[in-house]
Amino acid sequence: MKTVVDQGTIYNYIDNKTGRMEVTRIHAAFRNLNSRDIGNIVVKNIKRQGVENDISTVMKTVRVNKNLLLFFPYIFHLKNNQYEKCSDKVILNIVCGALFADFHVAFKHRSKTTNNCHDTFFVFIYVNKFIICQVNNAQLLIIDIIEAKQLPTFMQLFTYSSFQLKTIMML
Repeated sequence: MKTVVDQGTIYNYIDNKTGRMEVTRIHAAFRNLNSRDIGNIVVKNIKRQGVENDISTVMKTVRVNKNLLLFFPYIFHLKNNQYEKCSDKVILNIVCGALFADFHVAFKHRSKTTNNCHDTFFVFIYVNKFIICQVNNAQLLIIDIIEAKQLPTFMQLFTYSSFQLKTIMML
């Protein structure tokens, strides 16, 4: 595993010479878990690569007793650029609802372990905008929308193209 620090952004990746890499779609991995499932995974403390290890790693992060800014490295956009069919507000509410539904157990666990003393922010990309949300008990609340070209730090995230995954929303 290699760790790279570039202009204040830290990321890890595997230098894979075979050309094959297995990844966990972490939102899908959390989707059907409940608090008991996550507790069992964390207690096992699995070190072998795989879904349970990835879930355990995420849970270790969310238990941190500090404010967190979590970046979700997917780009949301509409199939065939059909933006006239739906307003950005409606689309963003759908995306926020889906992301909260996938991660609600992790967010709930964070609330309990930090006694609601620390803020959690969740960032995702919609077209060329970074959507910054604050996690509360029942939803992701959009607190800011920033054009990617406005901030060099966010622009740098776009350059890590090998880590970009595209999610296509269909109407």
